[in-house]
Amino acid sequence: LATQWISSALAGMLNAGVPILTATIAVLAYHRRTTGRQLVGLLIGFVGTGLLSFPRALGVILGANVGSTVTGWLVALIGFKFDLQTITLPLIFVGAMLRLFGRPKFASLGFALAGFGLVFSGVAALQVGLQGVDRLITPEIFPGDTWLGRFLLLLLGLGITLVTHSSAVGVAVAIAAVHVGSLSLTQAAAMVIGMDIGTTATAALATIGATVNARRTGFAHVLFNLLTGLGAFLALPTIVQSLERFAPRWTAANPELALVGFHSTFNIVGVALMLPFASRFARTVEWLIPQRNGLTLRLEPSLLAQPRLALTNVRATLEEISSRCAVICRNLLTTSSSEEMEGELSECQIGLDETRQYLEKIPRSSVDPETWPQHVDCLHVVDHLARLLVRMRKSDRAESVRRKEDLRQRGQALVEALSMDLSVEGNKSLFAAKLKSTSTELDETLASHRQLTVEQTALGKVSTTEALAILDGFRWLRRVSFHFQRIAEHLFAIPLESKVTAAPSTRSEEEPPDMD
Repeated sequence: LATQWISSALAGMLNAGVPILTATIAVLAYHRRTTGRQLVGLLIGFVGTGLLSFPRALGVILGANVGSTVTGWLVALIGFKFDLQTITLPLIFVGAMLRLFGRPKFASLGFALAGFGLVFSGVAALQVGLQGVDRLITPEIFPGDTWLGRFLLLLLGLGITLVTHSSAVGVAVAIAAVHVGSLSLTQAAAMVIGMDIGTTATAALATIGATVNARRTGFAHVLFNLLTGLGAFLALPTIVQSLERFAPRWTAANPELALVGFHSTFNIVGVALMLPFASRFARTVEWLIPQRNGLTLRLEPSLLAQPRLALTNVRATLEEISSRCAVICRNLLTTSSSEEMEGELSECQIGLDETRQYLEKIPRSSVDPETWPQHVDCLHVVDHLARLLVRMRKSDRAESVRRKEDLRQRGQALVEALSMDLSVEGNKSLFAAKLKSTSTELDETLASHRQLTVEQTALGKVSTTEALAILDGFRWLRRVSFHFQRIAEHLFAIPLESKVTAAPSTRSEEEPPDMD
């Protein structure tokens, strides 16, 4: 529920055109619970399940990069400017009491207070631990202020992030070290660049076995941080020299503020430079990680462990295959033959076979009662699509419908039903109802139509061969209409939440009798 709520909120705000601001505010407001790294991890999950598109996710990544620098400002502005020993423990105590005994609204506030208290407690512990360290650890024992030295420090910062699994921890340590003089500003800044790059490791790991769009999202995060890190690394000497030239006293008195200012600045500048090229950047990532072709793009193996999401994607895939079959059937009833549509029919058959195989891999034991009706519906749709594809390959039957005037008129009713735009709100239920009406009408007129055809044959008005072709065409049209009706009913007519979960469907899935 939390995931759905967050994704819906993000999607709504992203649709409003504020992706960068949304993500930045989200990280700032919820920093007590969610870091930028964690937000990117959630984002990859949203994209992987189809709740968020890749281009919109790119905007959130850019905003998260800026918002995640807030930790450094908290540490630099509060941690080293005030005596934290007197406030951290009371803050943690008050926060814990509110969390345990307060109302939901105050419990969240207590959780935030306790979180801030623990952060400041850690900063206070760093202050105590680093007392006297400035005499043991000095800038001279680290690589010098050369390109190679700065690169080695960048690698050191990257390694710290990989070990601690958090760039915020590394940045806090770097701020504490530069505050007591154990690191120079240039050395600490080089390490912070490495930490900013190292924080993408989580995103890279989260993409293993994920969907194509999820892999794109993780790769975009890694690539963007690499580009901004490279720019910051190349500009580092110039920035530090400018600070020491134009504000030497302030820089010497507040090296920790200069460090976090540098961290935020190169992230903000990176986002500002990327924004005009965001669409091109997204297309580049899509080109580097191409989408595979076919109807089964949603059927990712990584979702099999989550039956609800897997079945949602199966249902969407079956809708797409059904829509493709509707187009083929319309063509068969108007101008085309099965031979001309063989490529489309084969593609639908391959997609259906892959969907059936994917459906069989969903663990039956993990399908809960609420998901069970959706699973049953998918199985019914697979069955009807399989029989429908067999019918549509019988080109002689479709040709009989096109050639005979009264059959062509009856086929036109099915063509009109299959031509409905299902993207319009409310059309899906109307689509199912119209197909049911068409199928019912064909059922009711079968006996009279057959009797009339036989009588005309007996009177010599119709040859026996033509009569058999007409009857075959009518039965073909009736069965095709029946399959589309059942597919529409299982996909659109009855909402999932209104179905009975304890018993199988009472709708008949048997084909209508031939009445021959």
